[in-house]
Amino acid sequence: MDLAALKTLIPLGIAVVGAVIALAKLQAKVAENSKQLDMLVKDVSRLEKESETTVTLVAKMQQAERNITQLWTAHESVNQKLEANERNITSKLERHRDRLDERFIALREKINGGHQ
Repeated sequence: MDLAALKTLIPLGIAVVGAVIALAKLQAKVAENSKQLDMLVKDVSRLEKESETTVTLVAKMQQAERNITQLWTAHESVNQKLEANERNITSKLERHRDRLDERFIALREKINGGHQ
């Protein structure tokens, strides 16, 4: 080979070797990015599942709070009715007691008045 052809082939060979090295580095970078993308897809999938669980739990908690509020309201309503019934029964018992007391007093006066 003559020297002129060698002078042309050496820079061309160096350029080809450089291009092969650059291509290898680029392929390594692509492979790394692909792995990172796969990990990101897995993370996103996991986060979506966790967010579904979180949303479900929040909805259940809100429903439980509504149920507790309804039960507490019903409990207070029942207690108020029981207290009203208790006051009503107490007043009726007091009226009946007063009426019986009046009868006893009248009977005692009748008996005592009859013996005098």
